[in-house]
Amino acid sequence: MDYQKASRIRKKGLLSLIAEKKFQEGQSLGSAIGGSISEKFKARSVGLKEKLDPLNWVSSLAGKGLFGKVATTIAGRAFGRSDETIKYFGGYGRKNKKNKKDPEFTNISSGPIKSIKINDSIADVAGKMYNLILKINEVMKKIMNWNIFLGKSK
Repeated sequence: MDYQKASRIRKKGLLSLIAEKKFQEGQSLGSAIGGSISEKFKARSVGLKEKLDPLNWVSSLAGKGLFGKVATTIAGRAFGRSDETIKYFGGYGRKNKKNKKDPEFTNISSGPIKSIKINDSIADVAGKMYNLILKINEVMKKIMNWNIFLGKSK
């Protein structure tokens, strides 16, 4: 369990956790009670671990200003800690350099039919399928017009 999740669980009451597990996750009452008590104990143990964490010490000694953020970040990188943990204790996290595409946006416009690739977003696949359907529709219209020209009916 990470520090952020443990902090949220420690802030919630036991009855709130039971209700969340029972109604939102659909567990039975017995398993909701057992799971909530277990999560509360885990969150408390993570809280103890958080108090003894070297990044917490560095953060509290260096302060909350610019120097504190830099010192926490340097210590976190030196200890090999994750970006989420460094951010939790007040340091700077790395910027995500991966250029993740928005699955709801596409640059595919109507035009030529392109093949679907493995990493295409949902919107790209939908755009490519739309182009394919348009092309099929054009071909069917030409066939129907040609059949009418030849005097053939359906």
